[in-house]
Amino acid sequence: MVRNRPDPPKSPFRCASVGSLASRQPSPSKLRFVAFECEISRIDVERLEIIERVGQARRVETAERILRQYSTWAVVGLSRDPSKAAARVPATLQAHGFRIVPINPTVSGELLDEKVYASLRDIPFPIDVVLVFRPAAEAPAIARDAVAIGAHALWLQLGIESEEAAEIAGEAGLAFVQDRCSAVERSIHDVARAQRLS
Repeated sequence: MVRNRPDPPKSPFRCASVGSLASRQPSPSKLRFVAFECEISRIDVERLEIIERVGQARRVETAERILRQYSTWAVVGLSRDPSKAAARVPATLQAHGFRIVPINPTVSGELLDEKVYASLRDIPFPIDVVLVFRPAAEAPAIARDAVAIGAHALWLQLGIESEEAAEIAGEAGLAFVQDRCSAVERSIHDVARAQRLS
């Protein structure tokens, strides 16, 4: 009688326990098959861990390069409330020599002693980096604006991720960072730019 080979696990992370099978007295061939699948799962996990470490290193490298290379940052969603990260983070960057250009359609006048613009497309001078403090759903449209104004990089602040924004930025050749705090990365890499003269 021909015995059908059991279906492999659907995911490399779901692997039957040999001990649990032993309690049901499986055949030696079934035990060998499960052991084989467990070994494949272990290899898959290790491969994914290596890929993740490489990706992490590349993200860190990109963040540091952006910080060291570019000085003029437009901050979409810069807040007037000094207790919020959307105000504190840009203020920290500014204190270390970065020029911060506030983007907030609900605010008129100035924030951090810089003129506030309603949108990226309203800025009349070149922008190096677009730093985003807005919900992820808004990120693709902001990415398109960043491309339109000729920015060199798009940075989604800690807690913000958007694969669509990443694709838009990547297709246009912009450096891209997401879900990382620009102020923390600046501190880690000890980046400070020359202070602008008033």
